[in-house]
Amino acid sequence: MYAYFDRSQALVRGEWDACAATVLATVMTVRDGERLVLDAGAKALGSDPVNTGLPGRHPGYGVLKDHPACIVARVSDEHGVVTPWTADLAVGDRVEVIPNHICPVVNLYDRAYAVQGGRVVGELDIAARGCSR
Repeated sequence: MYAYFDRSQALVRGEWDACAATVLATVMTVRDGERLVLDAGAKALGSDPVNTGLPGRHPGYGVLKDHPACIVARVSDEHGVVTPWTADLAVGDRVEVIPNHICPVVNLYDRAYAVQGGRVVGELDIAARGCSR
């Protein structure tokens, strides 16, 4: 957790730029001008709520990195519903989601990618992925 940082930690410390791990998602649907649907749900973002010990109420399952007012408000297995959304997002756009709790999210993937300046510069195998037996 300390290496990656996540939404729960960023809310406490106010350091959004320190969140090193994100989940890349695609906007699948823009509906009624009030919400949009991503191709990332509980199987990509996890289902942990924000740490309830935080002051104030911080709903959702993640936040869009470049659109901090956009919260992943609901998740099903494969999709996330974002509300509110910003008008500059459209179907097919790729967005980075900062998950609430990075530990279980990392365990959902076989590989992580190191990205710098929008380019993949390395790959990391998740060696302990799924090793709970």
